[in-house]
Amino acid sequence: MDELLVERVRLLDQQGRSVKAIARTLGMSATDVVGVLNGAVAASGPGLGEPRCWVNAGWSRSVDLESAPQWAGLDPGACDAEEARGLVAVLVAADSTRSTKAQVAGFLLDVWCLGVKNALAPEPMSESRLAGHRGLYFRAYEGHVPVPADLARALVFGAAAYARGFG
Repeated sequence: MDELLVERVRLLDQQGRSVKAIARTLGMSATDVVGVLNGAVAASGPGLGEPRCWVNAGWSRSVDLESAPQWAGLDPGACDAEEARGLVAVLVAADSTRSTKAQVAGFLLDVWCLGVKNALAPEPMSESRLAGHRGLYFRAYEGHVPVPADLARALVFGAAAYARGFG
């Protein structure tokens, strides 16, 4: 597939567009769009067996990355916003060896005070449903970006530990 087309698919995905909307916009099939998106996540993921994870664009404005500079470049929305909100959305999809569906869970973090503000229990989803769910899950943000599982874990558990420190 043409590199320019792949880049346009990724850009529209980061803007929070659904798979169907991307397919209509670019004149592609939804299956081809899902294939491009899965390839992008697999190429950027930490390795086989690790969950696929996404966070909202702009997440790094709300956290201190001084002790973890390796993650600073993973947020293309960091320079775009005027202010930080303190809220970070994390979505995790763990592939199952027994099913074609991934187990998908979500976390809304208040990294400035409350820790884990809300959590969505794991739910099985097909790839096409996951792609649509991702768009809806991050619709209140400037988009979303794939991140390594280690970063998603650090955000969720770090927010919980930070809030625990306040009692």
